Amino acid sequence: MRARVALPKRHNQDYCISNAITGAASFLDRYGGCMSSSVVVVPRSHWISAWFLLLFAVPVVRVDDVDHPARWGQPTEVTVEPGSHRVGVGARYHGTRSAVGIGGAESSFVVAEQQRLLLDARNGFFNHDPFRVTERSIGALR
Repeated sequence: MRARVALPKRHNQDYCISNAITGAASFLDRYGGCMSSSVVVVPRSHWISAWFLLLFAVPVVRVDDVDHPARWGQPTEVTVEPGSHRVGVGARYHGTRSAVGIGGAESSFVVAEQQRLLLDARNGFFNHDPFRVTERSIGALR
């Protein structure tokens, strides 16, 4: 478990802004001094269609209409502003540009300031079934 350094909010913001300008990194960066809000999504496939998707497709995490490449079973972290966000997950077959499984299956989530929202995404029985995105319990990143 990483230690957290408690600083007054104003000092913490000034430190993060000056660090972003100078490009300096320090103890506070590594241990939570400049933590921002983010969405962490773990894309998984249904056990019956997993062999097909693992061979022929790459998962895509869509946050507010922006696609982010992902890996099966691995967390994909996207930094976001605090507030409401639409999250969807799909599979992009090799050699294609569009992702299947996202189509109207996006879910809305609210991310608080300095929150790391953990989400799990799993598709249905068939390869083209939409991914269902659900919130995970805190600390359950396996």
